[in-house]
Amino acid sequence: MYDFNNLFNFDEVITTQQKTFETFQKANTQLTEGINKCWNKQVEMTQTTMEDCMKTFQDMGKAKGIEEMMAKQNTFAQKSMEKTMKTTEELASLTSKTQKQVIDLFSNQMAENVKTFKKQADKMKPTTTK
Repeated sequence: MYDFNNLFNFDEVITTQQKTFETFQKANTQLTEGINKCWNKQVEMTQTTMEDCMKTFQDMGKAKGIEEMMAKQNTFAQKSMEKTMKTTEELASLTSKTQKQVIDLFSNQMAENVKTFKKQADKMKPTTTK
């Protein structure tokens, strides 16, 4: 027989759903923060690149010959590539960190939901009477 009085605990289900909603809010906050960090890093990189370009063009204008100008341009290109690689690694790290945080949030909440609903399902099993 089923014990209909204790069949389903709606308060527990509502609490679980509220926690799930809170998880979505936390994930949204973490994603927004991660996107802002990436955006700020890209803006910083762009500003630095523009400053470096201006300085390099000024230095190239002072060059005494084509060889010196080419050497300065080559040095600029090497430094730019190194900075770009470093910034790309930082952006990838920021993105990966944000992604892991959000996945962990959802994984933990899903595990909690499964426990809650399993507990509810166990209550719904028929009891045997003799």
